[in-house]
Amino acid sequence: MMKHILLIFTCTILLINTISAQPNQKAAKKEFNEAVDYIVEKNYDQAIYNLNQALNTFPKFEEAYLERGKIYIKQRNTDAAKNDLNKAIKYSDGNKKGEAYFYRGYLNFEKENIEQAIEDFSMAVQSGYKNSEVYYFRGLAYHKNRDYSNSIMNFTMAIDTKYDFFHAYHDRGTSKLMQGDYQGAIKDYETALKHREKSAFTYNNLGQAYMKMSDFQKAIENFTLAIKEDPNYVEAYLNRGNAKNNLEKYEEALSDYRKAKEINSSSLKALNNIGIVFLKQSEFEKAIDTFNKVIEKDNKLGEAYLNRGLAWENLGKFDKACKDWKMANELEVDKASEYLKDCE
Repeated sequence: MMKHILLIFTCTILLINTISAQPNQKAAKKEFNEAVDYIVEKNYDQAIYNLNQALNTFPKFEEAYLERGKIYIKQRNTDAAKNDLNKAIKYSDGNKKGEAYFYRGYLNFEKENIEQAIEDFSMAVQSGYKNSEVYYFRGLAYHKNRDYSNSIMNFTMAIDTKYDFFHAYHDRGTSKLMQGDYQGAIKDYETALKHREKSAFTYNNLGQAYMKMSDFQKAIENFTLAIKEDPNYVEAYLNRGNAKNNLEKYEEALSDYRKAKEINSSSLKALNNIGIVFLKQSEFEKAIDTFNKVIEKDNKLGEAYLNRGLAWENLGKFDKACKDWKMANELEVDKASEYLKDCE
């Protein structure tokens, strides 16, 4: 008999709590709807105020935690955002839970917690949140881990969900480039450009893919298009200079390297490449002077020692050449050990 009385008493309390919770939820929903309007207007401080009111009224309001967490992400308040997303995950189910996992995954990705990010993105998908963004960011996370097969698979799923997803095509191309699938990379970069005609970094990467295939003229054409879109694109000037260098167009290569140095006076790549051109032109004194400047700015740049050693060798100063090659070898530069054999 006591058990039945206890059961009835418990149910009665639950019923009373449910009845009293309904007006609280209604009031919380009103505050939430006002917050959404402020979010649309980008009045985030007022939106946070209304969301706070909603959560004070109804502390298990998962959508309020989710929206406030998203605002905190915009405001770079990472700890507050993560705390809200954790609560959104705790109190919600289905698609909203998946969305909370996605945004927490994004935070982990930004913090370089790549494995945790992948896990969160996967939980988002399992919870029914299967939009293009979650596949795209999971692809980025796998790419960051150098797991290019999985990054390509996820970028493909992002494209399947959103056929005109420019970044997914571009980044799938980059994963293919890293895998050595140069033709596949070229195809993806070209498809990306169909969805966004003007993209300096896509033209630059397309040029790099052609460089890998030793099609230096096509590479130059694409680096030139990158520079047309962004006249201050240092990397594109350096890459175009490298392509011209491979075609033995040394003066044109020098012009590109000098332009890169003009835009970014601290670019050691540009200065080192200028030295390489002088080396190829048999201007050994100029090459040495240039490599000296590189080493003065960064005495750990092994390639500069290797190249200066080659210049010394051509001037018949073998002791100095061997000293530089030894230093390059200590800095783990490829081929330095091969040159050192001549010093024995």
